[in-house]
Amino acid sequence: MSILPLAHMRFPWRSHLLTACWCAAVLALSACGSLPPMPPRSASYALAQPLQTPLGQMVQAQRQASGTAYRTGFALLGGADAAFSSRLALVQSATQTLDLQYYAIHADASTARLLEAVVQAAERGVRVRVLLDDFHGAGKNAQIMRLAFVPGIEMRMFNPLAGPRGSTVMRALSTLADFQRTQQRMHNKLFIADNTIGITGGRNLGDAYFDALDSDNFIDLDIMAAGDAVRQLSSSFDRYWNDARAYPVSALISEQQLLQLRRTPDDHEDEAALIQTAIQTSKTASLPPMNLAAITWIWAPSLVLADTPGKILPPPEDSPPEGMATEDLAPEPAGDEPPPAPTTPCRGHPLHQPPSFARGDDARHCPGERGQRLAGLD
Repeated sequence: MSILPLAHMRFPWRSHLLTACWCAAVLALSACGSLPPMPPRSASYALAQPLQTPLGQMVQAQRQASGTAYRTGFALLGGADAAFSSRLALVQSATQTLDLQYYAIHADASTARLLEAVVQAAERGVRVRVLLDDFHGAGKNAQIMRLAFVPGIEMRMFNPLAGPRGSTVMRALSTLADFQRTQQRMHNKLFIADNTIGITGGRNLGDAYFDALDSDNFIDLDIMAAGDAVRQLSSSFDRYWNDARAYPVSALISEQQLLQLRRTPDDHEDEAALIQTAIQTSKTASLPPMNLAAITWIWAPSLVLADTPGKILPPPEDSPPEGMATEDLAPEPAGDEPPPAPTTPCRGHPLHQPPSFARGDDARHCPGERGQRLAGLD
């Protein structure tokens, strides 16, 4: 006679009980886990006259000094230090607008330093727009949404989930009630200053993406672009920002609710002092900003390719606000500003900036067409 652990014994009733529990959980989540109605919101767009900003004038002078006929400059950001310091430099150099679009922003030391600079930019009058996918908007990372309640900063959550934000486990369970929609995420990663210089690539924002952890860091590559390609990146940002799936944070959670999530027995009473200590002791967060004037740009043809938000289904109860399109939201060029290059044909050697999720049939791509070459950055 042998005695097996309970985990290895077969109890037919147990599987039925588990199935019943899962069904009950899904029914409960679907009953209380619906999204709130979309509040009134206004469309906004990238800066129309970027060449009039100090950053725009600097890039224009750098282009003229190079003697090139190309209108886009590129610089590879191969290391974590360059990736962090370049973003910090963009925040500190922006005078008109900052547009940030990410799949994940982690609440840790390197992000605290960047977002501290973002708040300071808003305080000096820079218009800040932050678009964040909502999949990681729970637990400690939910505190990132407090940015939405800072004057001068507008923050929206893309394709939000309906579950509780205090528990990542319960939030994950809530996706079962609307699995198809909630599994379609926005992986775009953009960091744009004054519609003049932008960074895109594989990095989200967090210690693990800037080699600031003792282990388990991600190795990624970013590219920093200046000039015409940035207008195309901004056009993609605007499409997602003004889309029906982009919910204002205030429609999903209040500032008081976020503060209550923060208050646990392990929290430090002096949050500001704790953040400053984390920044000062971080090998990444204490880095100085990059000297943007000293960058050696590689001037070349460019074309930005990006999936449209329309491939992600909106919540069934939502529809675009009256009079607002969701596929063609780029504003008309103003003044003598040249119109942005088209985003559909593939000519020359385009820069390819696709989201990381699987591309649908509507994704615009033409690798190998007439022997052309694509540079891909996920």
